[in-house]
Amino acid sequence: MFFETIEETFESVFRKDCVFMIIKSLFISFFITFALIFLCQQIVFLGMGIFSFFVPGAIAFTSALLFLGLFVLTAVPVLFTVSLFFQAEIYETMLKNEGVEKIAHVVPTNERLMFCLKFFCLFLILNVICSILYLIPLIGIIVFYSLNSYLLIKAYMRFYKMQVRGPALIDRIEDTYGRRLFLYGIFLVFVLTIPVINFILPIPLGVFMARVLHKMGKAVEANTMPPVTPA
Repeated sequence: MFFETIEETFESVFRKDCVFMIIKSLFISFFITFALIFLCQQIVFLGMGIFSFFVPGAIAFTSALLFLGLFVLTAVPVLFTVSLFFQAEIYETMLKNEGVEKIAHVVPTNERLMFCLKFFCLFLILNVICSILYLIPLIGIIVFYSLNSYLLIKAYMRFYKMQVRGPALIDRIEDTYGRRLFLYGIFLVFVLTIPVINFILPIPLGVFMARVLHKMGKAVEANTMPPVTPA
């Protein structure tokens, strides 16, 4: 399923509607990420003002290190939140390409925005809390990928409960494909940490997850349908 879905994702993202979404998400992701980094840097530098008086060059030395740390902490939450915000359009576009005219339920934009903001804050807070663990070799990598993979998959599943499929089916997908979804989450987090490239990836990753969950939903439905008995 993985490589087949990757191939289908590449075919989808070069369509006109997806390209337009990628351009929009690129500007939004870039602006939010660097605005957050700039704001956090200013707050830290304000607190370091007195310290730098006694240790000349402290701010200059800290600037590059702080930028790198803030980029890692903010990039994944921001890029994933942008992907999640466009997920309704992604799924609707995917279904239209398959000949389905409308999805079952369209979540209003304001409700979708609040949902994305809640998960963004949760991502950011938990990553800041765990940032000390990220400094520990090996353990930091395990915690970072495990935490963000879990949050990422949970957010996608919650969104699909709202937008696409019933809660019962989503729960069955989690029960059946929980481990595989966690591994997919690690793959997505890894891709979102690749500098520069990650800014164009929110929409392709959204397409990837939309296709994965759509296929898993169909497989679960097929396995739970009662057998057809001949008349």
